[in-house]
Amino acid sequence: NGITDDLTTLVAAVGVIREAEEVRRMLNPGYAKIEVLTEGTALTPDLKISIVRTENPSWDEAAQGLKFAVDLVESGMKLPLPVPHLIVVINDLAITRVGPGAQFHRFAIGIHTRNEKPVRYASGKDMLHSTYVHEITHYYVNSDFAESWLCNGLATTFEYIYRLEGRPPSEVPQRIWQVNRRGDCDAHNLKMHSERGKSAKTSCKYYLGLGLFSDLAESMGYEEYYEGVRRLYRLSLAVRESGGIMGIAEVRQAFPDQADIVEKHWAGDLNAPENRTD
Repeated sequence: NGITDDLTTLVAAVGVIREAEEVRRMLNPGYAKIEVLTEGTALTPDLKISIVRTENPSWDEAAQGLKFAVDLVESGMKLPLPVPHLIVVINDLAITRVGPGAQFHRFAIGIHTRNEKPVRYASGKDMLHSTYVHEITHYYVNSDFAESWLCNGLATTFEYIYRLEGRPPSEVPQRIWQVNRRGDCDAHNLKMHSERGKSAKTSCKYYLGLGLFSDLAESMGYEEYYEGVRRLYRLSLAVRESGGIMGIAEVRQAFPDQADIVEKHWAGDLNAPENRTD
C-alpha cells in the first residue's frame, strides 16, 4: 500500500532479514517494535538510534547502552559516526546461519537474540554485549576497502577496550577480556592467513587481527594507539578513492615506530603449533 516516511526505519530493518516470510511479518503493523533514542553524542548531536525487535524489550537501558558504545568508538576515532541514523535489528534471522551473532549490513546492524541481554564486564555493571561495539566500528572500516583481518582486528580491539572499561588486563579476569579464542585458527601469522585467500579460516581474522592491534594498544598506551588508528583511517580514505584494499602496507605506515610488534604478528610464528597456549 505504499511506503510512508514513518515506515522508512522498518524498511531498512527488513533489509537485513534473510527469509521472505519474516520480511512480510515484520512489515505487518504491530509485529515489530521500534525503540527510538534521539539523544545524540558529543560528536554526533543529531544521532538517532533505533532498536527494532519482534519481541518485548529485555533490557530497558539498551538504547542508552548503544549510545555509550557509539561514544566509545567516536572517542577513539575522534570522528562522528559516518551515519546519522543507527539501526539495530534484534532478530535471529537478521544474520546469516553461520554468523557469529552479529552482522554489519552497511545500512543496519543485525544482532542475534542471544546477544541482546546485558553482560557484566569489568566494573560489575550491566552493559551491552561487546559485539555491538564491533559492528559500530565497521561503519569506519570494513571489508569493502580493507583486508578482513585488518577491519575485524580493529573492531575486535574496540571490543577488548570496551570490556576492560579503563582497567589494565592484569586487573580483569581473562574470561572478560578474552574476546576471541584461537578456535580452529591454524595460520602461524597474519601473512600466512592473508596468503590463503578464500581458503583462510574465519577464526583467524579475529584471533590474529586482535592479537596485533591489542598488542599495539597495550604497548603504546591507548592515546598513542588511537593516534595510529586515526592515521590508518586517513590512509583508508585514499585507498577507497583509488578502489584498492588496505592491508599490511598501511598498518606499517600508520604505526611507523612499532615495526617490531607489527612484523612479529605479520610474519612471526606466534601461532605456530609449538607456541600455542590453548
